[in-house]
Amino acid sequence: MFLRATQVGLFASLLGMGVAALVGTQDAAVPIRVGGLGVALIGITLAFIMPETGFSPAPKEDRNTWQHMWYTFNEGIKTVRAQPRLMSIVGVGLFYGLYSEGFDRLWVKLMLDNFNLPILFGSNEVAFFSALKVVGTLLTLLAIRFIEKRVNTGSSLAIGRTMLLITAIISAALVGFALVPVLLIVLGMYLVIHVLRKVAIPLTTAWINQKLDSKVRATVHSMFGQVDAIGQIAGGPGVGLIANLASVAAAITTSGLLLTPALFLVGRANRQSLAEESLGAVALEPEAAD
Repeated sequence: MFLRATQVGLFASLLGMGVAALVGTQDAAVPIRVGGLGVALIGITLAFIMPETGFSPAPKEDRNTWQHMWYTFNEGIKTVRAQPRLMSIVGVGLFYGLYSEGFDRLWVKLMLDNFNLPILFGSNEVAFFSALKVVGTLLTLLAIRFIEKRVNTGSSLAIGRTMLLITAIISAALVGFALVPVLLIVLGMYLVIHVLRKVAIPLTTAWINQKLDSKVRATVHSMFGQVDAIGQIAGGPGVGLIANLASVAAAITTSGLLLTPALFLVGRANRQSLAEESLGAVALEPEAAD
């Protein structure tokens, strides 16, 4: 379900890129107005197709943003501590946050500073990066389709093994992207990173959901999002400082290295999933004997 939802979102993004190409040649205010209108239409549509049935608003005295954030985080910790596998997955989310902010802010600069990018459609670098994003989106659709057919998203262990491979490739590709001086290889590394990051999002969501009570599912996902944000806040400034003091290549290489501890945590989550499956099999044996 999560993989299919990601596919729908990617198809919609391709449509959005087409609209952006049409309105992008107009006055700068036109794309902003079109985007604002699109957001308004989304809100109106959702009001009809996604009504909040059974919703009870929190009392005014309980609506303090920071207090609510801490409450959500605390409740998530209680739930996660009861499941060691979830603890490992949350740790993975922290390191994904740590590496991502530096790369997101610096990858374009690295390419502009180190390469003469081809001019597409008689335009400037904006057209090149737009085309790169379209290619990345198309490749992501193919990758998600492949994962959908080959990976059992109902198995925590199957997802974990896929995430181990994805995490290792992203980490290596980040270092290659930063250090290789050949444009075609760098573009290939970027597309690998782009595609696998997109694939990892629905897989992680499905991974978290395994054997998770629906009553605490939203809380745990909120906590996971907060941990990812904490990682970005913690990792971004440090990587930016490295870019200022050393180089952008050194900063992105650091981003790749920051992701490597996640490999240990993914491996630990897989061992815990294997143990859970073994315990489940043992628990079923007496029933089978009866």
